[in-house]
Amino acid sequence: MTRDIIHQPEKRLFTVTEDGFDAYVEYTVHDGAFDVIHTFVPKEIGGRGIAGELVEAAYSYAEAMGLSLKASCSYAAAWLLRNLK
Repeated sequence: MTRDIIHQPEKRLFTVTEDGFDAYVEYTVHDGAFDVIHTFVPKEIGGRGIAGELVEAAYSYAEAMGLSLKASCSYAAAWLLRNLK
């Protein structure tokens, strides 16, 4: 399934709505580093791989912008460990 993930740079969010519930990844950019600081997926839509897709979209954007990748969020940190090339 391809989800319609929306980047809202003015809010520093990547968001998706599924079954009427909003999930998001929040980030900051400081000194050339893109830091995922929070990942949120409501329990009603959990277990569908949404968090992973949001984090992947966020880090893909960061890489395209030439930013280094950081993860203050524990989920994003685990994702980076599993997916670093």
